[in-house]
Amino acid sequence: MIKVDDYKLAEQLNMILSQNIVENLYFYINFNKYGYHMNTEFFISEDGKYAINRYHNSISIAGDINESNVYELYEILKNNYQMISSSKKNIQTIMEYFNLNGASERNDLNKKYKVKYGQVYLFGNYKQMEHNEVIEIAGVEDMDSIAELILSAENFSSNYGINSLKNQLIERLNDKFARNFIIRDEGKIIAHIATYAEYKNIAVTSGLVVDKNYQNRMLGYILEAYLVQNLQNENFNVYTQVIARKRQKFLSAIGSKMLAEYGKMTLV
Repeated sequence: MIKVDDYKLAEQLNMILSQNIVENLYFYINFNKYGYHMNTEFFISEDGKYAINRYHNSISIAGDINESNVYELYEILKNNYQMISSSKKNIQTIMEYFNLNGASERNDLNKKYKVKYGQVYLFGNYKQMEHNEVIEIAGVEDMDSIAELILSAENFSSNYGINSLKNQLIERLNDKFARNFIIRDEGKIIAHIATYAEYKNIAVTSGLVVDKNYQNRMLGYILEAYLVQNLQNENFNVYTQVIARKRQKFLSAIGSKMLAEYGKMTLV
């Protein structure tokens, strides 16, 4: 694995990313927004077919992983990253390789990760509904409560540790890389959504969570419609990654387009 630390390698990495930006939204934005940052590293495989982005305790992989180059990931995966994401095809290739009969350490490595597959959607028109909720922009002082709320949701709970998530939320907010919107009830944050990444005309939304005691009030719809419509008014193309089948059906029903499939490996 070759570390990207000069202009020539950076050009090569951008060429890998440009082959399918939608499959690699976070990777593409991280590289172009942060570059060589203290919490970020970039690598290219020896054959130049795929690239890796480490961001805090997670990695994203872009490009083409195949039977002849997947072995290079072994040393990377031994570091026990909390989350590994890539295209569905790449994650399937990784899992098949580490499922093969062979060295015991390879099989043990495979048992450390749980795999889920999802889809990347581009939002269509998202109609706002009349409501009386007060939507606020969150500040740094809210990130502890937001991190706790996000990790209370099953679909996010295995992706982060509480301190890692809080630090990432604060970092993105301070870097103007993201924005967080919340609804409160008597001071308590009961619903949240955010852009987890923004760059040029691309925005990626995530972190949509409603407190389990408030899930009959359409708060998720209200927040998401508010955020998506505001971003579209600013001429962003707004994307989101979805695993739950129910949510995939909902997004399709409101005219969003499914553009790519991805996979996510999380430590068990």
